[in-house]
Amino acid sequence: MSHSLYFAYGSNLLTSRLVDRCPSAQYHASARADGFTLEFSKKSRKDGSGKATFIPSQGQRLYGAIFEMETSELEQLDKVESGYYREDSFKVCLVATGTFKTVKTYIAPEKSSNPDLRPFDWYLALIVAGATEHKLPQTVISAYQDTKFWTDKEGKNKSDALKLLKKAGFESIEQVLNLK
Repeated sequence: MSHSLYFAYGSNLLTSRLVDRCPSAQYHASARADGFTLEFSKKSRKDGSGKATFIPSQGQRLYGAIFEMETSELEQLDKVESGYYREDSFKVCLVATGTFKTVKTYIAPEKSSNPDLRPFDWYLALIVAGATEHKLPQTVISAYQDTKFWTDKEGKNKSDALKLLKKAGFESIEQVLNLK
């Protein structure tokens, strides 16, 4: 069976979220991509909110987690990440060792960027919880928590996110967004 390394930086950063989508996914290591920064400028096709992507930014670092998963599950991830393109040879640096790995990741096309968007509260909570789970730098977690968001009044997405957060040991969306 063939395996792939996948770099998660958005809501898939939370292990329970990714495993819900790709059951074979296992945390491999925390990593960073030098010269990039996170934005919530990719417009969701479903709800119009801002989803995570990254853009080149000199001197910045994008933190995330590498997961190892069965290559056959990438097709499912491609469907979930519609509106993004998969980059199959993205270089990241392992936080613990400083060594570089080539991984797969998803990036929003520049044409889909809208800097006026904001993430929904539940979506941002998944990212903060994932960053906390994988012990990313506190400055990164705090910056995510300081991100302005929209409160989602809809039920299903928020309810599903809360189930994933509870599975990961968090009590509520509000608790995650105020972990400081």
